Amino acid sequence: MKKIHISLFSAFVLTVATVARADFIDTQERPSGTHTHHPVESFTDGGARYTYDLTSSGRIETFEELDATCGRVEHSSDVSYQTGRHIFMGDVKIIDISSTIVVQIFNAKHSGPLMFLLATTSNGGNLKKYGGPAIVATNCLNRWVAVKIDHDLDADTLKVYIDGELKWQGGASKDDFSGGVKYGTYGGDNRPVKVQWRNVQWWEVKPYKILNHKSGKVLNVNAASTTAGAQIIQWPYSADTTYNDEWYLIEVQAGFHQIQNRKSGMALNVQGASTTNGAPVIQWPYSGATPLNDDWQIVDLGNGYSKIVNRNSGKVLSVHGSSTADGAQIVQWSYTADSNQCDEWQILPAP
Repeated sequence: MKKIHISLFSAFVLTVATVARADFIDTQERPSGTHTHHPVESFTDGGARYTYDLTSSGRIETFEELDATCGRVEHSSDVSYQTGRHIFMGDVKIIDISSTIVVQIFNAKHSGPLMFLLATTSNGGNLKKYGGPAIVATNCLNRWVAVKIDHDLDADTLKVYIDGELKWQGGASKDDFSGGVKYGTYGGDNRPVKVQWRNVQWWEVKPYKILNHKSGKVLNVNAASTTAGAQIIQWPYSADTTYNDEWYLIEVQAGFHQIQNRKSGMALNVQGASTTNGAPVIQWPYSGATPLNDDWQIVDLGNGYSKIVNRNSGKVLSVHGSSTADGAQIVQWSYTADSNQCDEWQILPAP
């Protein structure tokens, strides 16, 4: 079994997003229905073709059903999950289709998809979410479309984002799911079918506590608030089910992350997109848009700690006044690289 890096936090000392996973390309013959599992490398097998390319714009996978003898060409794996929160992200380009499934959350309990995105030629290329149809994108032909699927079985939510915008949400089938993700091309009214995916990642999101080097206290949303604009403070870690002191690290672009509070679902944000020292850090719904004051870079300092750098300002998370007191405000400040250590953080898995 080879080791697949699903989401590379290159600045981390922790291997927080690496699992042992056997990936393969699943092809299906028609009309026999016979499945064949291929290594993740370029091949042509009868009416199925898969191409893997490393390009200047990233990893591009091309899936083709060349004729009617092929029923699917999908990237899959041996990973099956029943609990937790799982993220799928990647860019899709619809090139040659009549209609085809380009990604599915497959529920093995019922031998079929819990949810899938179907690409059609209508409206310049629709992406339609099933079950329970809903058009989530139009004008998709021959352009890259960013897709994110957030499957949270613990919270019983399933969300579909297109180009960074939430387009649909519903239930996750919390008590009746066991399955995983497949993407590529499946089915179609006519052949040939050709779909590309770029820079695909999928991983289980784990909560973390973020511990200050000087005080030993953790990032915390004041008073466990779920209100936009609530202050971020330091406080002793509670290890209870309030979860306002636990955080998800969600890669939004190579080297940058959203730091999302487990309780509120909101993200660390520099108030008012300020670039000045001392600007408060708050929670706010994640935008992913300029000025990118809610994106963060986690940079390993080589001592078991990291600095957490705001993408907009270039300044780092710090405790106001180098305080060690409970409730001290978290702010941004220019990194000091001195013995004060109030701007260094240790990122540890939550119990």
